[in-house]
Amino acid sequence: RYLYEVLSEALRRPACVEVIDLNRVYSTLVGLADARCEQKEALEWVAAGREHAASLENHFEAVLQWEIRELSVRLVTPDDPQIAVLLERFRSYYLPKVPQLEQFVTDLLGRFNYPHVWVSSLTAGEGLLPGQGEAGQITAGGVWTPGSAEPNPSGQKLWMPGQQ
Repeated sequence: RYLYEVLSEALRRPACVEVIDLNRVYSTLVGLADARCEQKEALEWVAAGREHAASLENHFEAVLQWEIRELSVRLVTPDDPQIAVLLERFRSYYLPKVPQLEQFVTDLLGRFNYPHVWVSSLTAGEGLLPGQGEAGQITAGGVWTPGSAEPNPSGQKLWMPGQQ
């Protein structure tokens, strides 16, 4: 409890905030709250840490670390709907940039006995949570995928440079 009080007080003092490693402070506070089973408080510290990380110059990796930390805090409650939101963000935003993340997150889900495979078996329209319905539908004018019906031709040809 003493460490928690010291770190909280340091965050209230602007002179301290300027010289301490805020990522480490927020991470420690998340760990302390998590150890006391204070999930809501841990998530508040995660949000503060993510906000700080987003303000850094090269923030991609730091924000990703906070996203992973949030997932690990939320997995304590496997029916938390925000887990699906995080997994979708990992799949759509982070995986194309960091393919190694798939195995890491899969291992993390396994440690918490999360009951669903999250990436490799996902196809368009499949939900991220067990029993979840369609994840989304492609609307008119959306993206064509193999196996879907051919789009109706509009009767117009593709314009090429030099054509009238």
